[in-house]
Amino acid sequence: MENLTLFVSSSDGYEDCWYPFFFLLRKFWPICDLPIILNTEAKSFAFEGLNITSTKTGKQKSFGKTFHAGLEQVSTDNILLIMIDYFIMKDVNEIYLHDAYNTFIQERLDALCLVEMTTIKEATPLQDNVSLVSGPGQNRFSFQAAIWKKSSIKKYVLGHENPWLSECFGSLRYKYTKDRIAFVGESAEPFKYLHTGALHEGKWIKETIPQLEELGVILDWEKRGFYEWKHLSLAQRIKKRRKTAIQEARSRAHLLGLKYGLLSPD
Repeated sequence: MENLTLFVSSSDGYEDCWYPFFFLLRKFWPICDLPIILNTEAKSFAFEGLNITSTKTGKQKSFGKTFHAGLEQVSTDNILLIMIDYFIMKDVNEIYLHDAYNTFIQERLDALCLVEMTTIKEATPLQDNVSLVSGPGQNRFSFQAAIWKKSSIKKYVLGHENPWLSECFGSLRYKYTKDRIAFVGESAEPFKYLHTGALHEGKWIKETIPQLEELGVILDWEKRGFYEWKHLSLAQRIKKRRKTAIQEARSRAHLLGLKYGLLSPD
């Protein structure tokens, strides 16, 4: 697959995830020959048999700035995006992956999500097991494993945003682009991983631990601790929302700029 780089979105705060991620990548994708960019701030990482370059972007002020700084070090036009806690759990289907990349190139797509986007109803068939998003709405942008034009993904992740703001407002920004975004059907997914990720808000999702240990991943799980799913009160939700209120306001202002033609999406 020419002109494609595996871009693993991470930061130094997730250093403990690097070994299990690449251990499982090597285990379930032993013939991976793509150049690999691991997004880091100051640290570097290597794994035998994999061509990994650590970006060492320096300490950035936000997820969005770290993400953009890492992309600047990608030399190919296209990336295969995977988040650091999307631990691959089964053999990668190389045929499905090559088919997906061929479709991405042939159809001149901006993005091809490699998991079925079940929440999107406004889609039209494009090719066998591939659907094209056909209108604006929620969930148009996500950080699920996907093939992206490097130039296209930048508009969905603003410098001040965290991943959750990017997914929320990136989906809304899609309306003001001419981007062609598609997704594969479940039966054609090349990667099998937990779509929620193995972490939530920096803590392990406890239900994933037995699966990871069965695959040979043994870590000090208590160091990060486990996320507890619980219903937040109104006061707790407001307090949580206030932490990113300024960033959210900037994303809303940017969206208004797009709506009234004061800003370009590109």
